[in-house]
Amino acid sequence: MIYLFDDSILRGINHLDYTDCLCVINQLSPEQLTRMEPALSKAECILIHKSFRDLGGQSADVLDRVCNDIAEYGDHIPFVMFSDGDIANRPVVEGPSFISSLKKSELYSRLPSFLESFRATGTITLSLLVNESSPDIQNAIVLGKAILDNPSIRFAGNDTCLDLRSESIPDIIRFINATSPGIRLTPDGFQDMLSRGLKMGRLKNNLRMCIVSMSKYGQNLHCWE
Repeated sequence: MIYLFDDSILRGINHLDYTDCLCVINQLSPEQLTRMEPALSKAECILIHKSFRDLGGQSADVLDRVCNDIAEYGDHIPFVMFSDGDIANRPVVEGPSFISSLKKSELYSRLPSFLESFRATGTITLSLLVNESSPDIQNAIVLGKAILDNPSIRFAGNDTCLDLRSESIPDIIRFINATSPGIRLTPDGFQDMLSRGLKMGRLKNNLRMCIVSMSKYGQNLHCWE
């Protein structure tokens, strides 16, 4: 579970759409925090408003306790502090598991992609909260669109198979490897895929879904298989 501590109004996101992976805490007493500590020690990620106050807004004791607890839990819990107040315009990334300063507006604009990625992969990718699409992702999107627009590939025949002699095969392999690093497809591996009858309709759908995923989430969440 991802825990979001924010005592101000949420921006541009309906947390009810993410109850399977996101727990939002708007107010919290020290006693409630004590009861929550076992769950927090097993959190997938914790996002906290830098000016979060305890119930009644009297002090920052809850914020201090959460931060101290996370320090004790170790680096295995990714942690993000955000605010639109006294922080720099650029995010301050202390390491792969800690963002010490992020503007609230940026957090909420990128939070849906962050949550969708976690849903799809079960992995926390903090870079999705601080980075726009990388040049590699943009290049892969351009390559994928070029393959779809290649007149030598007859996508009109969805039930036909890709020609084993197609000059576009190297580009398709490059695209698959760029968007799905876990596959590491070789030319021989792709030829084997073709020999099993890769249909044009499936290839076209995979290309489009990968491009949509990268454009929307900054990474490919679509599986080729």
